[in-house]
Amino acid sequence: MEQDPKDFGVGDKPIDMSVVYGFVPKFEDFSKCINQSKEMVFKFFQLLDTDRDKIKYLCDDNATLTYIHEEYRGIADMMGFYAKFPNSEHNVEHIKSEKIKNVVTKKHIGFNIEARGTVTYNGNQSSNLKWFEQRFLLLEIGGYLKIFETSFKYV
Repeated sequence: MEQDPKDFGVGDKPIDMSVVYGFVPKFEDFSKCINQSKEMVFKFFQLLDTDRDKIKYLCDDNATLTYIHEEYRGIADMMGFYAKFPNSEHNVEHIKSEKIKNVVTKKHIGFNIEARGTVTYNGNQSSNLKWFEQRFLLLEIGGYLKIFETSFKYV
């Protein structure tokens, strides 16, 4: 069944996590939160490969992207970068998520996530397969996980 685009957030409306995860997340269960943070990163790569205009709904308005050595600040700058990004297909081979303890004490739950895998561009599987690593800082505020920082590099 095709998801209605409005379910992923429209305008200032945050993503409905019950649509993304199939339930409303309860952030007091940290092991479940770690799984949810990993699922959000998988969702990020799915959107990057298929519907990048929706990436903005996963990110905080002031999010920062570091792509190799270039930095993009704010969601508008990030989306401008992704609009020029070639068609891609990411295959996440490894993902690790850990809770950031000092963020929890400030009434927010934070996660550092490391994803590694392969990426190809413009449908060319054989000649341009590259290994990558992307790191994410996710924070939960008011019941929603948001990407606050992400950095990408080839490995």
